[in-house]
Amino acid sequence: MLAFVGVVALVLTYLIVTGQNPLPGIGKGFTDALGRFRSLSDPQTAWTQRLDDQPTSVTVAGQAVVFGTRTGAEVRDARDGRVLWTRAAPWTAVAGDGASAMVVVGKGRDSGYDVVDPVSGAVRWRDAGLGVWTYRDALLSLACPAGRDCALSSRSIADGRTGWTVGLPAGARLLAGAHPSTGNLPPLLGLPVDGRITVVNTANGGRPRDEASSATTRVAVVGGRIIRSSTARTEGHCRYTVEGRDAASGRQLWRREGYDLGTVSGAGCDQRRDPAGAQRVLVATRGDNRPVILSTTDGRELWAGAPGESVVVVDDRDAVVRSGDSIALVGLDGGGTRWAKPAPGDVALTPYAVVVTDPASGRLVAYGRSGGAALAEVESQASVLGAGPNGLILARGRTVGLLKFRADP
Repeated sequence: MLAFVGVVALVLTYLIVTGQNPLPGIGKGFTDALGRFRSLSDPQTAWTQRLDDQPTSVTVAGQAVVFGTRTGAEVRDARDGRVLWTRAAPWTAVAGDGASAMVVVGKGRDSGYDVVDPVSGAVRWRDAGLGVWTYRDALLSLACPAGRDCALSSRSIADGRTGWTVGLPAGARLLAGAHPSTGNLPPLLGLPVDGRITVVNTANGGRPRDEASSATTRVAVVGGRIIRSSTARTEGHCRYTVEGRDAASGRQLWRREGYDLGTVSGAGCDQRRDPAGAQRVLVATRGDNRPVILSTTDGRELWAGAPGESVVVVDDRDAVVRSGDSIALVGLDGGGTRWAKPAPGDVALTPYAVVVTDPASGRLVAYGRSGGAALAEVESQASVLGAGPNGLILARGRTVGLLKFRADP
């Protein structure tokens, strides 16, 4: 204690002799630090708002930004972030795209859902269904009346008119809730029901067949094909076979040996994961350890990389490939490289930009997909929660904001 008092006395004596006052500097440093903490990025976002609850998802629907939270939906104006409407709900999803989008809001177990205008909050139509599958161009609704089997129906996003309806086993009740997608409705939908994959033709509601999986055979429905990945243990290694089958007849259309779809987990050859890919492509590793992207249509290689490269993320148009601290955007139309950039950190692929976030350096860069121009480049420790045609939605805790692109991507 005497030593501490002595040090304090020496400091006070020095300040009296020199006439220096440390408080303004300390105050300014604290204010600057607080400003950096409150700001989502530097330069700052176009607007910054604080939500009522932690966001779990975000979708830009025309003029509205739809935040799904743990307790409901909070919808804000895309121009300034002001609240348009809020609503308590167990789940939230968005069907449609742009100005034609609608917000689908669950009303609780066995209580159905409402389809709501994203700007006004007015209910356009409602349904007693247990769950929905939402796409850019379609909405599918699941109904399971008490004591009866279930039914899956296509519904008009605008007014709820029913198109086709297909019957499903009562076990489909376990698929209640929201199943959102940012893409278009696929030609086939594979639903896990009662331990099997029930295949539904989304053009007419036909149910061509059910497919059974096992520990060594993984079944997935991708790009209008039934994909079967099989494994067998040979001399201490897993041997892989991938085949694409016709949904109507079950006939094998193509077969590839030695392609690992990344479905195996654990020490054995059991397959516990679905394959990675998009609506018409699969990501695989060839027998020579080269990463490849396969077409689900005919099984051919759309792109093949070098050993040490890896496919970070893929959609129907492009794939982001990493090699060390660099990434390249590869077009799946011809397998050529669109552009390459140094990119340490995490990478996300949105319909409008490739986003690179590096927590170590605190940098965030969004590159345009066509030419790789930097659409946004800021200092930020925030998370990228979503993307729209004009910018990114950043979030840190309950604080959210719009980081605008410099130009149209």
